[in-house]
Amino acid sequence: MPFVTDFDQPLSIDVSHTGPDAVVTVAGEIDPHTAAPLTEALDELAGTDDLQRVVLDLSGVTFVDSSGLRVLLTARERFADRDVRFSLRSPSEPVRRLLEITDLLARLDVE
Repeated sequence: MPFVTDFDQPLSIDVSHTGPDAVVTVAGEIDPHTAAPLTEALDELAGTDDLQRVVLDLSGVTFVDSSGLRVLLTARERFADRDVRFSLRSPSEPVRRLLEITDLLARLDVE
């Protein structure tokens, strides 16, 4: 079931859930003003019973700060607790650079 939102913030979130897999496509900036809607979308998915895999597509993300990193790490833990595979797909150059600087690129599942 698709879920699309745009909160007058520079972030859009599209959630598509088919069978045991979900893809969350994010575009724009992940910062203190936009982290909450992304967290809410991921929390809603975490409550899904038949979920086996969540892919967070970050190819359209132009900026991410520490609040965005917190969302990623919290989601990874939450899904791991439910035995759901959580991975990042195609992180944009700004996201990839931040993941490298913070040494998270090696700790997160990145496709």
